[in-house]
Amino acid sequence: MDYVTTLVGPRLVRVPRARDVLAVGRPAFWVVSVVPYYVGVLLATHRLVPVVADWPRLLVGAVVMGPLLWLSVLAINDAYDLPGDLINPRKSKSPLLDGRVSLAEAKWLAVAAGVASVGVAFFVGTTFALGVVLAVALGFAYSVPPVRLKTRAGFDVAANSLALGTFGPLAGWAAVNPT
Repeated sequence: MDYVTTLVGPRLVRVPRARDVLAVGRPAFWVVSVVPYYVGVLLATHRLVPVVADWPRLLVGAVVMGPLLWLSVLAINDAYDLPGDLINPRKSKSPLLDGRVSLAEAKWLAVAAGVASVGVAFFVGTTFALGVVLAVALGFAYSVPPVRLKTRAGFDVAANSLALGTFGPLAGWAAVNPT
């Protein structure tokens, strides 16, 4: 196994390596939500490049919208898609399928990244953080039974449209106008 062993309290715990956690979060997907987020920033500021004073808050928002949210949503999706992924040749390099990340670790990563995304979102603003709570909840509703929106005709597309087409731009707007 490709794990790091670390001391947590009185016992040793195996923790997936950072590159395996990164693989679960699929960095190529981050731009999928960062672009709508930037569109919201653009609409709120009417500027291609926001004022420098806003950059730290906007960058924190981009980290939430990219790596943190995607890790949460994709880890929980991978955990509940595992039976189907086992027979999908395109998923053969998945950290869950080859044992680099266990099912329990994927679920833990999903919850931890979801909590972290909400916690970090408060540094951007309260409205932004509320939107992140809704996005995490939608991500879990998309994948986790009994709701599992991805298996319900129409709801799968609606969930993705809401997350990317509505939440993304609103998040950018909320990052520019923190409350």
